[in-house]
Amino acid sequence: MIWTILGVSVGVVAIFCIAVGELACGEAFFEDHRQYISLALGLGGVGLWSFGRWKAMQPAKTEETLLVEGGEPAGKTYFLRTSQYWGAIVIVFGLVAFFIQPLRQKAAPAIIAAVAVPARPPVKLPPLAPVEFPKMKMQGVNTSILQPSATINGQLYFVGDKVGAAVVTAIDQNSATLELSGQTKVLYLQK
Repeated sequence: MIWTILGVSVGVVAIFCIAVGELACGEAFFEDHRQYISLALGLGGVGLWSFGRWKAMQPAKTEETLLVEGGEPAGKTYFLRTSQYWGAIVIVFGLVAFFIQPLRQKAAPAIIAAVAVPARPPVKLPPLAPVEFPKMKMQGVNTSILQPSATINGQLYFVGDKVGAAVVTAIDQNSATLELSGQTKVLYLQK
């Protein structure tokens, strides 16, 4: 009989744990009042247990009360019918409610506030002044895979080198691209 009582008790407490963990944990009301809920369950359980204890100590008034409904002897009342049993279970419910943590974190709803941004008038940039590249003449190209180079005005230049104020940005089989103040110029190999 003890194993039956223990099995039923574990099942009842497990169902309570799942219900509280899924339905109550993480909810604002439960989290704000967790201590009071636990205290109420604990005190209610103590009250039930005490009442069951008091009732069990009362002597039978007549011989007719030796049998209860269903033909069971008065001393052998089924455990699920006793206030003592449910008092202990409700005390455990109070402990569970106090210590239980949520099974999984609930995602906070995203709050998106629409903010009206006044439209800005388009910014008018002054026209770019034409840039004058210095006089340059391309005289040769080496298109090596590792480091291509170009001969400009008799000097050897690689990608990234400066020719006066202009920068060499690319070297191809028959041309070199230079950039100056955001504008580009392509020099071609003269044949």
